[in-house]
Amino acid sequence: MTSERAKNVAQLVLGISLIAVFLSITNPIEIYANVIRTDLATYVFGLAFFLLVYPIAALRWIEICPDHMIRVSSSLKTIAISYGLNKVLPFNSGDIARSKIMQNYTEVESHGELLGLVGLERVSDIVVLSATASISLITFLPASNVFFTALPIVLVISGMYSLRKFEDLFINLIDTLSPTLLFNVGEHLKDGLGSFNRVSLDKLLVVILLTSVRWLLNIVSFYIIISSAGMSLSIAQVAALTSLMSLVASLPITPAGLGAVEISATGLLISFGLSTAESGTVVLLTRSVGVLLMGIVGLVVLSLEGLELNQISHSSSPLFSE
Repeated sequence: MTSERAKNVAQLVLGISLIAVFLSITNPIEIYANVIRTDLATYVFGLAFFLLVYPIAALRWIEICPDHMIRVSSSLKTIAISYGLNKVLPFNSGDIARSKIMQNYTEVESHGELLGLVGLERVSDIVVLSATASISLITFLPASNVFFTALPIVLVISGMYSLRKFEDLFINLIDTLSPTLLFNVGEHLKDGLGSFNRVSLDKLLVVILLTSVRWLLNIVSFYIIISSAGMSLSIAQVAALTSLMSLVASLPITPAGLGAVEISATGLLISFGLSTAESGTVVLLTRSVGVLLMGIVGLVVLSLEGLELNQISHSSSPLFSE
C-alpha cells in the first residue's frame, strides 16, 4: 500500500469514526422523526434556490481565468462537475478535479497554471468565509474573543499579500526545496504562483465580490432548508454555521469533511440552544445538499459531457501525471 493510499484509508476510517460519534451524541430516531415532518415544498424550494450558486461561481471562474477566454457554458460545466465530484467521491479533490476538467475546455501549457488559478478561487472562499464567520460569531461571543474570531481572515490576507509581494523569494524557496522535498512538482508550483499573481487587484476585488454573493446565496438557501424543518435560527447563526461547515470541509482531515463537519456543526448548534436531535437534523438537512443536489448535478453533467471518473479523479492528479 502506497503512502498516499494509506493516508486516504486513514482519513476515511477517521471520518467513519467521527460519524459514529455524531450518531452516538445525537438521537437518530428523533432525527428521523424531525426529517419526515419537514415541509417538502419548502425544502425543495431551498434546494432550487441553491442552484443560483452555480452561475455566480461560473462568472467568478471566468473572472479568475481572463487569459483563457472561457465561455460561460464551459465554466458552468466545470463548476458543476467539480462541485459534484467533491461531494460524492471519497478521495476526490475539488481543486484537482477542476484543473483536470479545464483541460477539456481550454489550452494550457502547464497544469500548474490552472492549479494556481484554482488556488486563488479557494483562497477567495476562505477569505469570505473567515470574514463571515468572524462577523457572525462576534454577535454571540464575548468582546474578549473578537481577536480570535478575526485571526483567520488576518492570516489569510497576510498570506495573499506575502505571495504577491515576495514572489521571487517564494520561487527561490521552491527551487531550493524541489530536489529534496518537492520532487517533480516544483515547476507546477512556480507556474501556479505566477498565474496567481498575474490576476490584477481590480480583478481580485471582483472575484471577492462574486465570492461574497456566492456564499450569501448559499446561506439563504440553508436558511430556507433549515426553516423547512421548523427550526428557528437567525440569519447570523445560519451564516456562522455555513461558514464553519465549509471551512472544516476544506481542511484535509477527512474526505470532504466526513464526520468532522457533522461534529463541529453539531457543537456550534448546541451552543446556539438547539437540542442534540435538532442539531443533528439541521446538519443532516444541510449536508444533504451536497449529495442530493451537487452530487447529482455533477454526475449528470459528467455523463452528458462523456467524461469518465478516472480522467479527473484524485489518483490522476496532474501534479504527478507528467
